[in-house]
Amino acid sequence: MIGQIEDRHIQIAKKLAHEAITKYIQQQGLTVNDYYDEKALDQATTSQAVAQRAQEIVEQVKQQKLQKASLGSKPTKAENK
Repeated sequence: MIGQIEDRHIQIAKKLAHEAITKYIQQQGLTVNDYYDEKALDQATTSQAVAQRAQEIVEQVKQQKLQKASLGSKPTKAENK
C-alpha cells in the first residue's frame, strides 16, 4: 500500500516537472524537442530527485540558450543522468 502511494507521488511529481519544464522552454521561445529529452526524468526514484533533476534540466536549457545566442549554433538535448 505504501509503495503504491509513493509510486503515485513520483508519477505526479514527474508529470508536474515535465509540464513545468516544457512551459519554461516554450516561454523562452524555444522548441521543446531541441532542448528537452522527456526520458530525462525516468531514472528519478523519489519526488525530491524529480524536483532536483527538473532544476538541473532548466539550468541546462538556460546554458544551451546562452550558447546558442553567443555561437549561433543549434542546441543539443539535455543529457540523461
